[in-house]
Amino acid sequence: MAKKNLENSENDSNPGNGATTDLSNHLLNGLTQEEIAQLIDALFGVLSLELQQSAIAKLDPGTQETVQQILALPSRITQNSALETPAISLAKQAQTWCNLWQDWDGIVWEASEEEGLYMTQDAHWEPPYFDTTAFSEDLDGVADKMLPLIQTAFDHDFTPDCSFIPILLEAESEILNSLEEWNELYDGLPLGRQVTQCVLAWEWLVYSRQGENAFNFVKKIRQSELEFLKITFDDDTILNFFIQLPETDRENIFIGLAEIKVSESTHKALFSSWRNYINLQYDIMKPLWLIGE
Repeated sequence: MAKKNLENSENDSNPGNGATTDLSNHLLNGLTQEEIAQLIDALFGVLSLELQQSAIAKLDPGTQETVQQILALPSRITQNSALETPAISLAKQAQTWCNLWQDWDGIVWEASEEEGLYMTQDAHWEPPYFDTTAFSEDLDGVADKMLPLIQTAFDHDFTPDCSFIPILLEAESEILNSLEEWNELYDGLPLGRQVTQCVLAWEWLVYSRQGENAFNFVKKIRQSELEFLKITFDDDTILNFFIQLPETDRENIFIGLAEIKVSESTHKALFSSWRNYINLQYDIMKPLWLIGE
């Protein structure tokens, strides 16, 4: 979406942009990334500052800002100097976000194939089985790259902008449907820390935008866990996420969990399903008690 808007903006502001686009495509198709980088270095090396500024002025405002930030960075960074976060345009981040989801979809596709990458066999005489560890680690690798982009992707409605939970539910369904009846996932399908963190970070942004309280967020996560047949989140990541919430939000979670604990005698089934969360309440509040002491 962001890329499309960028292209429209450039076309509107630069009537002669068609020829430039053709040239750009020829360069992208005919040169390697390293060769394009050398070309850019050579051009900026011979262009006067006035011509550089004139060229940058023809770019989309967001791209202009990013290029100006990049050009303002020091040409050399010594070992003792602090490394700055490189400037990345919004369009580039949107493209990266889209590419990461393509990587995610590729992993799920492999996992849902009867003879896919994650079907493994220890010996030729033994039946094949689904390698949950490899699947989880690969998905975690993609999620690790998604995490720094989540806030920006959410704020700017990058595509896709779906919640992680329905996407994971769909992935679980596809994987289970592809497995033979005898190929049970006896140990479930545990997700790693980074995927769990992505789920929590995205849902927290959703609830914050809606003005919901923290305990409703916790209920959403718990209810989502119960929807899965085999997938489980990483418990330590969930606890750490709760502990790092603002003090008022932790208090809200503590009160909500305490109320469910009181209802144990009359709501045994509910209490049972929430037992692990209730056991977390003192861990969630511990930082407050330490501050009070």
